[in-house]
Amino acid sequence: MNKKNLILSIAILGLLACSKEDPAPAKSKEELLTNNNSKIWKKTETSTNGIPETLQDCEKDNTYTFKSDNKLDFGYGTNKCSSIETDNTGSWKFNQPKDSLTITIKITSGSTTVTNDLKYKILELSESKLKLTLTYTFSGTAFTKQETYTP
Repeated sequence: MNKKNLILSIAILGLLACSKEDPAPAKSKEELLTNNNSKIWKKTETSTNGIPETLQDCEKDNTYTFKSDNKLDFGYGTNKCSSIETDNTGSWKFNQPKDSLTITIKITSGSTTVTNDLKYKILELSESKLKLTLTYTFSGTAFTKQETYTP
């Protein structure tokens, strides 16, 4: 009888000693945005002041490549909206406490280069979705642009 109880006790202790593996640590925002090297995102939805906008075919193949060295490549794809569109480069950085993102983009048209700093609020950042909002003023009127991207 004691031998049975001993074997049963050892079996129970063995089962209790086994634990689930520790879950993988959550990915940082940098890892989600760049996949530790570079990650290509495409715009899938956009709206201005809450009114949805239809993406033109020439916008659907545009790519935004966020790189782990804080560089950003903007590609217009093969279906261009205008013959003067050329791929551009820029940079990105998180603003503390990493709830917003500043994108600096250099746009070149012919011999002219314009640099724009755009500060986006991050609404969502996951493996499969990047959702940003940008508030700006044009001709005295405030606009809020919301954009959603997927890999």
